Amino acid sequence: MAKDLLWPAPPDVRQNYDRTCWAAVMEAFCASSPGRPKLDQEQIFEQFKKWALPDESMGRPGLRTLFKDQRWGLGQVEVEASAFTGSPEFLYQKLTAGNVILGYWEPKINGWHVSLAHGLVGKTVHYHNPDSKTGGRLKDDLS
Repeated sequence: MAKDLLWPAPPDVRQNYDRTCWAAVMEAFCASSPGRPKLDQEQIFEQFKKWALPDESMGRPGLRTLFKDQRWGLGQVEVEASAFTGSPEFLYQKLTAGNVILGYWEPKINGWHVSLAHGLVGKTVHYHNPDSKTGGRLKDDLS
């Protein structure tokens, strides 16, 4: 069983536009991760908007391009939702290195969404959701 692991909460950065969660999460990640460039979401948006979709959201190819930028020091792993939600061990393993950026299909918005996990206590995930209306520092059951 995974142990509890809770990093300090990242800053509560909310997305400036309806579909730019990816830029807001990258700002929060950079601000809370030592050795990362301290860029705000406007700077990140300007640098990566050419990979965004017409509505300024990011699809899978754009997210892959964003995440593989060497300045962030990120690795990428794609898993089925069932592998992620079925057991806390996978997330715990990733959290041992620091905050974890999660890109996933969100049925509520019929598109890709990005959040930033910063802890796991039992089966409760502590995360930052950059949504301007319903986001913030939240926690939910891993499922």
